Amino acid sequence: MTRSPFLRGILLIGALAWSVLLAACGDSTTPDAAKAGGRGPSGTAGVEAPPIPTIVPGPGDWPQDLHDLSKSGSSPDTSLTPPLALGWKFKTGGSIVGGPIVARGTVYVGSKDGRLYALPADKWGERWRFQAGAGIHFAPVYADGVVVFTDDKGTLHGVDAATGEPLWEKSLPTVTGSAPVYAGGRVWLGMHPNTLVAFDRGTGAKVDTRRTRSTIGGVSYATANGILRPQQPVTASIPESPGGPSTRSQPVVAAGITYVGYRDGSVRAYDASGAQVWTTTLPAPIDGTPAIADGRLYVPCADGALYVFVNEDAAPSAVATRDTVTVVLPDARTYSAPNAPAALPLALNDGVDLPLLESRDGWANVELPDGESIWLAPRAWAALVDGARDAPFRVNHAVTSVDTTLELPVGAESPQWSPDGSKVAFMLRRDLRGQIWQAQGIWLFYVAERRTRSIAHGRFFNPHMSWSLDGLWVAFERYEGDVPVVEIAGAETPAPKLIAEGVAPAWSPAANQLTFFRPDYPAEELWRINSDRTAAKMLVSLAGEGFQSDFRPTRPAAWAPSGDRLVVGAEARHYEDGVARLIFVSANAEGDPTVLGTPAQQFRGLSWSPDGEKVACVLAGHTGRSLGDPLDQRVTVYWPDASHAPVSVPHRSASWVADDYLAYVELPTMPGAPSKVWLMDVTTEQRTLLFYAEETVTSLAWVPDRQRLCVWSTSDYVRNGRYQPALTKGWLLRIDVLPSS
Repeated sequence: MTRSPFLRGILLIGALAWSVLLAACGDSTTPDAAKAGGRGPSGTAGVEAPPIPTIVPGPGDWPQDLHDLSKSGSSPDTSLTPPLALGWKFKTGGSIVGGPIVARGTVYVGSKDGRLYALPADKWGERWRFQAGAGIHFAPVYADGVVVFTDDKGTLHGVDAATGEPLWEKSLPTVTGSAPVYAGGRVWLGMHPNTLVAFDRGTGAKVDTRRTRSTIGGVSYATANGILRPQQPVTASIPESPGGPSTRSQPVVAAGITYVGYRDGSVRAYDASGAQVWTTTLPAPIDGTPAIADGRLYVPCADGALYVFVNEDAAPSAVATRDTVTVVLPDARTYSAPNAPAALPLALNDGVDLPLLESRDGWANVELPDGESIWLAPRAWAALVDGARDAPFRVNHAVTSVDTTLELPVGAESPQWSPDGSKVAFMLRRDLRGQIWQAQGIWLFYVAERRTRSIAHGRFFNPHMSWSLDGLWVAFERYEGDVPVVEIAGAETPAPKLIAEGVAPAWSPAANQLTFFRPDYPAEELWRINSDRTAAKMLVSLAGEGFQSDFRPTRPAAWAPSGDRLVVGAEARHYEDGVARLIFVSANAEGDPTVLGTPAQQFRGLSWSPDGEKVACVLAGHTGRSLGDPLDQRVTVYWPDASHAPVSVPHRSASWVADDYLAYVELPTMPGAPSKVWLMDVTTEQRTLLFYAEETVTSLAWVPDRQRLCVWSTSDYVRNGRYQPALTKGWLLRIDVLPSS
């Protein structure tokens, strides 16, 4: 009997542990031989750098992380007094995990979108943005007219604080673990493992290197693991809160009030006695340290926004309720009028909500928070409204409306629609024991009657099922001991019917045939067989040349709508080069297979377009990315005849609705942000937003009438502090504007 490698495999777990001990050494100095003025803005040796004017911060500014060299986190401001209210917020394109700084009327903040933003300190707006080579993790420092910061690729940048023009950049030899500090014309960094390095603020030239300790601006500093800190920090303490939320932020103080941001998104203020005097909650964790200047509290949030709080009497007055629109594209360009020949300098980040003044031919005239009005181009915005029937999403009401809500029994997972849209097959998993996913039964949900019926029970390790063309049979993989078998079952059958030993069955859309895999080392074979167990034939053999790094159920082959050919996702484990392929084979094993290479290791969700000319899949395991990274997924469309270059977008869960159109899920890139579901024309790559989802979208499926999109959401197992079977809900969304097939 054939035994599956899925159960024979051994999970390899590697762990890397390291630690660095702070050495008790002296204040030794090893001066750098580099001379100031050796590099200009382009980094070209020998080019004299232009002089940088010295512009010192004001007395009430917050020029570096935690305000000053002593890292006191204490502002001289005396006007900020709780309770506070939101003055405005500015949305960047990525999470903000480092603190902002404030100098000379400008707030500077770095984002994981790779940009440093300069914003007016007293109102919403943008002075300039500087594009670095990677995300920005730590707070910048204001160095007397120069803003200096590091990016995640290990580059130290110096930019003009007034204009954002690059002045210099320096590639760092090792990792830094904290924000830079500034004193006496020098910017200091802690470098891994225990080095302090000073750079000239005007040229970026390295001017000093010390081991472990140094005195910076009269304050004794030490470094370990690349983290630079005062040896005797004077940061305010956080009031004790037994059982309260955790924090990675540091407390900041003004006028005797301590402000702290927490990982649950809350911002809390405490008086001198430790009593809480004010709190508010933001949509995502607060990992960066806030800043205080001129009566304002600047709070960075992992949802990508900088929130600015002011005294309640200084908050903007409430305005009459108006229709709002949401910016749905990153870096959405703005215009002075519809069809203007050139865009304005201001680009808006994804997720900004703005009042709608007028819409015209798909263009939206919106009001910015500073009172100015601009125009957004079609498809860059959407008017989102709450979904009906408690749906956890906001729909683009111009094209989408909620039609029906479905709720499957507790423990239901992996729902699959029947070809006629009358039933949903699902796996039932109520016994959560064991380290490997395992369902205990297969059930049918009758949509019109809202009733269920069991059709098979046993041990199911593969969640993939397949419906026959007539909607009478469901094919699935079940285990007898450790031997996988392919069976079919239906509502009218007294017991499942054995087809063959094997895994991952798939019904033909044109005949009473199935394909399945026979897993065996060193090869894995795709077979075709009739449902009466006759005419079994091997179609293709996949050699096991590589190594399977994780152990997942085999994914079925995908039949073309005509039923005359199939596509197989041959993953990286089949090849020594570690690259997956798409293999197109004839259903009758005629001719040689067609093989297309990919840039990834794994496939998910292979499916053909209705016209049989294109194949969509989700690729994962791209070069340089971890297979476990949820953002390492790309919806990719291939043309088997190579008549069109592949189309790829960084998302998942693709589902065809017409010959050239598919819907897919865009996962959020930062905490607190929603998932998006798009409809895309794969020939032009033009997209239309369907809705924002506040909960996880597990999968998408077009109901067979091709007018409604089913959105499935399966909950986590851990809910309300308990480990329990999942809950699966579905919503049928009517798409009012769909292309014809």
